[in-house]
Amino acid sequence: MDELKDELHLENPVTFQEVTGLEEAPGKTKYKCRGCGYTSENKWTHLFPRTGCPECGGFWNTKVLKGGSEGPGKSSLAAAKTAKAREYISTGIPELDRVLGGGLVKDCAVMLGGPRGVGKTTLLVQVADGFCRQGTKRRALFASGEENADAIIQVAKRLECFNENVEVTGNDGDVFKLVERVQEEKFKMLIVDSLQTAYCDDVSGDVGQTTMIDAVTNQLTWFAKEHKVCILIICHLTMVGELAGSAKSQHLVDALLRFDPFYDQEPFEGMDNIRVLSMDGKNRLGAANVRGFLDMTERGLKALTRYQQRELVKRKHIKLEIVS
Repeated sequence: MDELKDELHLENPVTFQEVTGLEEAPGKTKYKCRGCGYTSENKWTHLFPRTGCPECGGFWNTKVLKGGSEGPGKSSLAAAKTAKAREYISTGIPELDRVLGGGLVKDCAVMLGGPRGVGKTTLLVQVADGFCRQGTKRRALFASGEENADAIIQVAKRLECFNENVEVTGNDGDVFKLVERVQEEKFKMLIVDSLQTAYCDDVSGDVGQTTMIDAVTNQLTWFAKEHKVCILIICHLTMVGELAGSAKSQHLVDALLRFDPFYDQEPFEGMDNIRVLSMDGKNRLGAANVRGFLDMTERGLKALTRYQQRELVKRKHIKLEIVS
């Protein structure tokens, strides 16, 4: 096996068939590289860890071809008669569920943007905890490329999120290692903090550049769909207050969620720590014009008090569904 791996690292790599002499039997499940089109009945990401496609070296780009052929998924609108309703998974934060359209779905990719220091990490630590409390078999991986694991654990301690089903890895932005671990350990949620520190080692370019951001988003979104995993990606803002990356990366994800401080020309007592959840023009999970409001406390994000709700409703441009 080691000699076989060495062969695959040649300057002019040979095909899998030339190295092994194996013939691909017709009618069996095959795998196709999305990058170069190479096909094999052997899934190289399992046989040759960290070597990628034998032809082009690409990682995690295999597409399953049932029966050895690539046939388009055939259906019609008539299938809507028997189609099951979309099943939402609660985040554990009712206001966030409402903004999303009911919660998360099992194969969604959501990009969360907001200014530095607004509480994006705090929000997603709470989401990971709430998500895993919805079922005994749900596990989440919180991967931070900006801080070490201890820093994330300290956030969880402040929030009193003591959940053994949420695992934390720090200073880790290697996307291929992360998705490999998610698949092997059967996590149902992956949180990447942040897009500016994540990278694909088969893509040229510096971490945080538009090319790398697009590649990372593409890999994570594809992985979410292929393996039915909820993926949440933190994205910082540019100098002009927009989500980093290109329109391509924003098009790939299912929802663009903004998390901002609340600003108003008529400030009132108790508004300093109010945060606004809103969709940045796109939400495949629900409506794209819903806003939510949360209070950032020492113990994390909480629902607004009745006083805060009343003060917000007094402003004609704000309408809350949660006022009681």
